[in-house]
Formats: sequence, structure tokens, C-alpha cells
Amino acid sequence: MKTNLIITGLLIITLNSQSQIEFDLSDKKKSTETIELSSNSFILFKNLTYKGVDENQYDFTVDMEEEEIPPIPSVLEKQGDACSCLSAEDMKTKKKFINLQDESKVPLELDKLKKISKSLDPKNQNQSACIDYIHSLISMTTYQFKLQFDIKNNQTIKITVVRKYKLYDLDGKPKSDTSATWVKIFKTPRKSPWQIMYGFTYFPNAMNPVTNYYSRADTSGKSFTISSFNNQSNTFWKNISPTFMVTWKPTVKHDWKKGEIWGSLFSNNFYQLGFTGGLSLNFSSNTGIANVMAGPSLIIADNFSLSGGVAFVQKNVLKGQYADGQIIKENLDFGSLHELQWMCEWFVSLAFRFDGNPFTKADDKSK
Repeated sequence: MKTNLIITGLLIITLNSQSQIEFDLSDKKKSTETIELSSNSFILFKNLTYKGVDENQYDFTVDMEEEEIPPIPSVLEKQGDACSCLSAEDMKTKKKFINLQDESKVPLELDKLKKISKSLDPKNQNQSACIDYIHSLISMTTYQFKLQFDIKNNQTIKITVVRKYKLYDLDGKPKSDTSATWVKIFKTPRKSPWQIMYGFTYFPNAMNPVTNYYSRADTSGKSFTISSFNNQSNTFWKNISPTFMVTWKPTVKHDWKKGEIWGSLFSNNFYQLGFTGGLSLNFSSNTGIANVMAGPSLIIADNFSLSGGVAFVQKNVLKGQYADGQIIKENLDFGSLHELQWMCEWFVSLAFRFDGNPFTKADDKSK
């Protein structure tokens, strides 16, 4: 659902270098920008003119999807002029800055103010007051507020700024077109909670162990005894199958350094806990064709996963008409002695994420 917030006025807050979204009014081009996720959800408007701030002539509009933003109160701070100690040239620079009516010229004039501030002596009482005043002018070119929602994946935030105060020509007459509009669209990373991985799965034959048999010839060679294979449950390589896996994982990663303790236990920049479902294929002639599995998974660095759980597998069991130790008159092969049955079994899987399907042919370079 799309919601809208219009903020009229200005909230003056100290510049924060950790702001999540920066909107520079000195650049009037419409653009779309992808931003990183952060729990510190700020919008910082830069290079506002003193004229617009002083006359409260900016409208800020923020459109976002999925989340509602409550109104933010308007606060306007003014500082008295404490710069009587400035030279005539510096006073002219300060006055020019205060009367600026074009946001694209703000960065240049800001640099001039900063140079004036650096040239003053903070130990001198009069000059120290002037430094504070210049800093207050500089602070009025920024506008920052904390969003009342978390920035998440798959979101679009549209920000519109409209300047309302009038521009005048050299004769003091209002220009015909005095408004200006800035529009920027910020997109968070597009991520799906579903991830496809390829790997290998081991079935230990432990939950429902089965025994396989063969017909062993006696000394006369005329009869055969149904006997079990030795060490069959420990045949490691026969219990490994290539696997196609679909893994669900959280799209938001938490940072314990920012106090997100519980969230970071399940999802952080190093690992994430998820859930995996998969299909493995058996190439051994003594097993079923496919196994279906599901269980929790540990995804490390987005590209490697370790999973475990329960699988629904096919296993060869001795047919009902035969029994261990039974003597028969013919030499039966494996398929004649066994039949496939579905049953549950534990599994452990190792899987990797590729940038594409590793089993398909690559397109030619021109594509």
C-alpha cells in the first residue's frame, strides 16, 4: 500500500554523517538511486538556501510503499548576527550567502563561509561568537529527520521538494516562474527470500535402517541361502546423492553492534538461519530414483549452506515371500529379492549457490 507524507516547514538538526538517504538540492536533475539498508533511517536534505529557510518556503514530500510515516513537527531556529568583527569583504560574503536564491550556488558559498570560519581565532571572544554564528548559518542548509519506519529490501521511496519562495530580478520584480521542484527515487536492494542451490546429500541409513540380501550358493551348488551383505549401511559413497535445493532465508541482516542482538543471532552479515527443501537423485542401481527432503539450514556468506532434516526416500527391502536364511532352489538376482518402499530417513546436505544454472549451456559472448 502506498502512503504519502507532506512536511511543511523545516526541522534543523546537526549534520549526521551516518544519514541513510542524502538529497542534494544543488543538483536539480531527476534521478533514481539505490541505497543500502540501515536501522538508522534518516533523510538529509543538503544545500538549502538561507532565504528559503528563513521564510519557511520549502515543502518536502516523501512517498513510500508499505510503511506509514507519521507527521513530523516543524521547528525553525534563528541565530542573531554576531559578526561585527568581520572585514568588509567577509561581511559581503556573508550577506551574499544569506540572500542566495539559487540552490546550485550554495556549495560554493558554503566553502567561502567555511574558509572565513577557519581564519578566525576561537580563543578570541568576539571571533568565537562569530564562528558560532557562521556554523549556525551552515547548519541551516541541511534538513534531517528520522523516518518512523525501517528501510527494508524491495522498497521504493520517492522524495519531492518544492521551493515556494519568490525569486526577483535586478529591478526587484518577481520573476514569472518562481517555483522549483526536485524529485528523486531511492530504491532498496531487490532481493528474494528464496535461493536456489546445488550440492550433495548424505543419507546415513539410521532412522529406518534396512538390510540388503543376496542368494549364496551352498557347497553342492544346487541350493541357495538368502544372506545379508556385510557392512552395507556403512557404504558411504552409495548413500550420497546430487541435490537440487530451494532455500528460504531472511532478506534483512541485523547488526549486533547496533543493539540488534536477537535479530543478529538468526541473520547477520556472516551467516543466516533458513529453511531448505530439496530433491536428490540416485544413480545407484540398488536404490530408488529420487528423494524428497526438508529441514533447517545454515547459510554462510550467502553462497554456502549446511542443511539437515528428514527426507522421504525409497529403500530396497526384502520381498515379503522371502526371509533371512531361507533356502531356495534358484539363484535370484538383487532385483528379484528386493522391492522399493518409501520411508523416512535423516539427511545432511552441503550446497553451493551459483550465479546461474551450472547444468545449462552458456550463451555465446555476444549475449
